[in-house]
Amino acid sequence: VDRTHGARPDRLRLREPGPRDLALGRARGGGAHGRDRAQRPSEPAQQLALAAVAAGMAYASVCASAPVLTLGLQGALALLRGVPLLLLIFALAQITTLPLAATGFVALMLYSLSHVGETFRSYLTSYPTVLREQARLLTVSPTRELLTLRVPWVFRKSLDTLGTHWISLLKDTGALTVLGI
Repeated sequence: VDRTHGARPDRLRLREPGPRDLALGRARGGGAHGRDRAQRPSEPAQQLALAAVAAGMAYASVCASAPVLTLGLQGALALLRGVPLLLLIFALAQITTLPLAATGFVALMLYSLSHVGETFRSYLTSYPTVLREQARLLTVSPTRELLTLRVPWVFRKSLDTLGTHWISLLKDTGALTVLGI
């Protein structure tokens, strides 16, 4: 915003963004108070939450459909849930050759997946048989039943648990910042 010389001070004239403004990301609505991608500290937490929900739902549906075959996977994620986050970050940093930021992202995603996946698995296996039978009576295909009935039911039932986990995840991304990741 430029103040025009000789104009009333309460009237402001908008100026077109220059090349320096475009390079700094202040073209439209950016800048210190805008929506720059670098300005949002909760963005990694949002990405982790979405990735954990997608991977957790895939894990839950596989474990619910074949519980005996996935005992090894369930045991591995149960072990992962017991490992403190900082220890997981340091172990991944020693084992992999990923950059430190990617290591922190992968560690948080695995940590989140172990909690979110188990939450989804427990609610998916406790889906009422009455609702499943009603879907069969209405001749709903198993895939459509999963997507339109079971997944929304699981999300509704697990919302408070997921909210608690996401608050914890938001705090953990701050711990990564303190570590310099």
